[in-house]
Amino acid sequence: MMKSCLLISVRAVGALLAALVLASCAAPGAAPNAGATLATVHVPKQLSFDGRTQGLVVGVLAGSALASNYHERLWFLHAVVKINGVSYVGAVNDGFLVLPLAAGDYELQFVETQKNVSDKSLTAYPVNYKFRVQAGRATSLGLVAFTRAVGEGKFQRAVIDNSEEITARLRREQKAIFDALDPRAPIVAADAAYAQAPAIEQLRREIARDAFTRTDSDTGVSYAFGEVGTIAKAVRDSQQRVMGFEALATGTTARMFSCAGEGERFVCSSDEPALYRVRATKVDRIALPAFSGRWWVEAFAPAGIVLVDENMSIFRSGDDGRTWTRDSWFAAKQPLASTVRIRAYNGKSGFYLYSIDKIDPLAPVALFSPYGGGGYRRIDVPDLPVWDKLIEVGDALAVGPAFSNVKERSLIYLRPLASDRWEERQLPDINCLGLQRVDDGDITVLCSRKRYRSHDLGRTWTPDESRSATASLN
Repeated sequence: MMKSCLLISVRAVGALLAALVLASCAAPGAAPNAGATLATVHVPKQLSFDGRTQGLVVGVLAGSALASNYHERLWFLHAVVKINGVSYVGAVNDGFLVLPLAAGDYELQFVETQKNVSDKSLTAYPVNYKFRVQAGRATSLGLVAFTRAVGEGKFQRAVIDNSEEITARLRREQKAIFDALDPRAPIVAADAAYAQAPAIEQLRREIARDAFTRTDSDTGVSYAFGEVGTIAKAVRDSQQRVMGFEALATGTTARMFSCAGEGERFVCSSDEPALYRVRATKVDRIALPAFSGRWWVEAFAPAGIVLVDENMSIFRSGDDGRTWTRDSWFAAKQPLASTVRIRAYNGKSGFYLYSIDKIDPLAPVALFSPYGGGGYRRIDVPDLPVWDKLIEVGDALAVGPAFSNVKERSLIYLRPLASDRWEERQLPDINCLGLQRVDDGDITVLCSRKRYRSHDLGRTWTPDESRSATASLN
């Protein structure tokens, strides 16, 4: 079952995030109810739990398809939840809600996020989800997924049964508390109307559509991925424009965390953690080479898979995961956060692994390895605070777009593959992303929602009207 709601805004007051609630979740047209925040509780990372008087409320929040930008997508992973008038900060970590509460009846009233880093306002998404907490047991809210709905400021909420994912994740991430639960029935389901298969398929198509709109709209994109176990194949018209998505049967509700592939072959890691391989529309599961809470994925033809674990070890397979070799990118001092953006690019003779987030001053930002093996070579890139991609263009390497607050336009940096000298070149406008090499060796980039093309390695740019990857996804 999917429910339509109307979002509202609340104003943070100091560090306590005290808020005046102006409306609640309702069917379209219903009058909002008023309420107030009674208290704000900062939940410690090390939870204390007394099974004689307390139970747990657990659940997974999936809001990436509703978030308005990257900043809000991060906030959904660590959202503030308001239960019985109390705002809990720190109860949600990486989308997973775990909160000890005294036995009793409760209501998850709002999920609150921040849309802009410069604004102290929080946006409250009404949920109105009632549940009961029993001493010594965990009450599962399931997977609560949010997507956009038709109408200004409206969204849809769906609740999905993810009992297996919740049980495994609670056992893995909060083992001491899980072991303290009543062994006869450690986890009980809340009284919820779960979405059925047709609604889940529709939800996954919407998640895929949203994920695709946040890519470069590249005509080469074959699959989109995201929360609720979503891997979806793009459906294109005769002009290769994307008309919609076919949601594939993955057999999981866990978020697809990192994916890569070309053509009809796609490889994804999930939050379970698990590894999935897609061939056309068939999805199968591959055994992981070791344990890690999360895996970043690279894939290259015909059967290459490269995985980076949370400790920055690199695992490589040339036979679709049947055998693996292990190398080290860097000895990370602590496991990488799920928000670290590790990416990959397939060049002519090998592939690149790189991180656009600074992990450690001593850690190489980028590595190169030949497809046939032979280890990893450090690639030094310009020291940029904000950038997007690394690509090969002919016999040169390009990095960017990079934002400059002292220039009127975004920048890219280029250097010959045989050199270590980078040259700065301006892009045609500000707010650029999606640096791409197209088949004829030109570069394209999307700036202020308009695509430009360069025939001379970024020295000059002209509007590019030839590439439209999307028809109508509404």
